[in-house]
Amino acid sequence: MRGQVLRRTIAVLLTVGIVIGTFAGVEVQAKQAEPAVPKISVKAASDGAVTISVKKTADADGFEVYVKGLGEGYVDMYGEYDHLKDEYSLATTIEKSGKKKHSVTLRSLPSGEYTVKVRSYSGKKDDAKVFSDYSAEKKIAVTVADVIGYSDEYDFSETKEGDTIVFGAYEQDNDHTNGKEPIEWVVLEKNKKSLLVMSKYALDGVPYHKYYETDIDWSSCTLRNWLNEQFYTRAFNETEQAMIKTTKVETPDNVYDGASGGEDTEDKVFIPSMADMTTKKYGFKTDFAARDGKRTCLPTAYATARGVRAWDEEGICDWTLRTPGKSRTSESVDRSGVMVRYDIQANNGIRPMMYVNI
Repeated sequence: MRGQVLRRTIAVLLTVGIVIGTFAGVEVQAKQAEPAVPKISVKAASDGAVTISVKKTADADGFEVYVKGLGEGYVDMYGEYDHLKDEYSLATTIEKSGKKKHSVTLRSLPSGEYTVKVRSYSGKKDDAKVFSDYSAEKKIAVTVADVIGYSDEYDFSETKEGDTIVFGAYEQDNDHTNGKEPIEWVVLEKNKKSLLVMSKYALDGVPYHKYYETDIDWSSCTLRNWLNEQFYTRAFNETEQAMIKTTKVETPDNVYDGASGGEDTEDKVFIPSMADMTTKKYGFKTDFAARDGKRTCLPTAYATARGVRAWDEEGICDWTLRTPGKSRTSESVDRSGVMVRYDIQANNGIRPMMYVNI
């Protein structure tokens, strides 16, 4: 009897020992599977291209490159600087480390100050990746002539209302290694000398106004400055800029809450108003509160990375209109094509609009 009890006790102890040993082995394997923290160097060329080099790390299958400084940032209602500009965004991935030195070049960063960090990973399947800690941060200043554009030759003489044209270039696929992508525009109206166009997609995510202030209309919002300075110089070369008309922009009062549209402005680039989005000639329903699929749009991958939220399976986003609202709000088009009020600092999609000479 005692012999049986002793044998059972030994068997239990052996089983427990095997289990503990197995878990210990798994833990050791997991630790061994963690790749080393990469060491990086960052260099900006005279043309603005930024090259990130990673020293050899034999136990990694690839690297993720993160960049901080891509956001716009703004001051919130408490007077504190929002963290959007201080967040890291995944800029690109470097595959297969092996024993070689690997590098990647980012070609579409606008001029500014950036911080770069990298982490290595092992495992080929997304759900099985093991990541290292991040590398030391590297700061870099990018100075580049922003005017790149798309083409030097355009002929829109045969273009019709409702057509889609290609004009200018802007980061859209969120892959900063392959440069900018051509911008697609929907032709809303054709005159004898010019086309009124609106971007097919939401190209970026920028607040209507950076500061939480009252009585903000199109003439005084920071989005207007951003469109006519940063966007204008990043998206169009000299040929394209010469084709964009300076337009007297009138913003009608808000028909929903009576907010004043503000003073008229003269702009190269602007965004649509409520009046534009209820113009039958442009193909839209005349009721601002009606659902209208023609008013909806998708954000680019870059706009999504910049904070524009896709609401449904189709990926439709809310996007900003230039018509102001009351109490620190502006009008936007929601996912169903209805016009609604949003906080002026909401990062809705931005669909630039402009007149282009034929």
